[in-house]
Amino acid sequence: GLVNQIRLVPGDVPHDIQERIEKALHRHADVEASHVEVSVEEGVVRLGGPVASARARDEIRRAAWSAPGVLEVIDEMAI
Repeated sequence: GLVNQIRLVPGDVPHDIQERIEKALHRHADVEASHVEVSVEEGVVRLGGPVASARARDEIRRAAWSAPGVLEVIDEMAI
């Protein structure tokens, strides 16, 4: 058998990660993200609020994942 004992240890999470994600959302001119709520706790990003389409939802998730220090993205957005 094989035993996997690899452990991932997250690096430092930037203190301004929420601000970075919100700025990334505003840079996407084709995505209406003004109603998206972003909260961050220990590298876990929670996205909520209404979005116009599945495409917009995907773009917003990608923007959240692109921020350094993100360990998980929880999508609670509604179309």
